[in-house]
Amino acid sequence: MEPIRDLAAKLTLGLRAASLSRVELASRLGVDKSLVGRWLSGAVHPTEHNLTRLTALLNERLSDFSMADWFE
Repeated sequence: MEPIRDLAAKLTLGLRAASLSRVELASRLGVDKSLVGRWLSGAVHPTEHNLTRLTALLNERLSDFSMADWFE
């Protein structure tokens, strides 16, 4: 998978648009909240598995959100 440019900024905007907190996101994905913090800081990118799950979660709240939105 190609690297996602500006993932942290896109994730921050996605969370705001979906009215999700870091803690709620971590809980819904079953990951530690510190991992979400590292995604949001840009220190690490989600694995392909977690990115797929993250995309599905955002799509539940933002019906037109898809995997392609990460790569725009």
